[in-house]
Amino acid sequence: MAGNKLVHFYFKKLGDWNLMYSFMKGFWVSYLSICFFLIIAVWLSFMYGSLLLAWTVLVASMCLVGLLFYIMIVRKARRYIKLNYQIRNFNEWNKLKQYLLYAYLKQNGFRTREDLDKLIGFIRSEYGNFEENKKRNLLGMIMSVFIAVFLAIFGGSFLIQVEDFKNRTIFTLIILFLAVLLHYLGKMMEQFFRHFTKKEARQSFQLIQQIILIQMILLTSENTEYHPFLAIEKKVQENPFLQEIILSKSFL
Repeated sequence: MAGNKLVHFYFKKLGDWNLMYSFMKGFWVSYLSICFFLIIAVWLSFMYGSLLLAWTVLVASMCLVGLLFYIMIVRKARRYIKLNYQIRNFNEWNKLKQYLLYAYLKQNGFRTREDLDKLIGFIRSEYGNFEENKKRNLLGMIMSVFIAVFLAIFGGSFLIQVEDFKNRTIFTLIILFLAVLLHYLGKMMEQFFRHFTKKEARQSFQLIQQIILIQMILLTSENTEYHPFLAIEKKVQENPFLQEIILSKSFL
């Protein structure tokens, strides 16, 4: 279906992996290798070390994973888009992807806000109206209750055995940190499962949101002297790779 091809174009060719992360495979391999060794270190500490050492290694490893992701992936990605696309930050990066989508649609005959309205109606006719349910589903509630009960039982029984005030304070802080961490891990798992439910309808909903945003940008250009895409358009015209994406085969 044409709508499915357009959704595929937006999420594949205009996705962060195709435009940015696929050119950083070496950094991804290094980062994932370090994460693998950290997992081994945590496992060994729980198997052969003391309980205090094991939890310390676990917390330190989690902090290190986040720090290394920022240093090895986020900073390198920011540097890559600056050198190859002349994009200063990720806000401008999102504007670049919006322009690429608009330029591709314009290339296929959807130039005005009225044309984009017809395209939105066409997408909805293929996928139907879809609204993301932002309420937490049953799985998320079960995960939260399980985490709370587990930490209450485990943490309470463990702290009773610790007599030293200093160690008890340290373990209390560790348990609180783990509670917050597990809460967000639970939310990530919930999002992961949602990712595979009604995927096509969800993606079409996100695509429609982007098209509506483009309509607002066009309206701004019509009624004011401000043209949000002007600077981005010049950068795209100077980049053969981005020009090739715009001139891709029509989704129709």
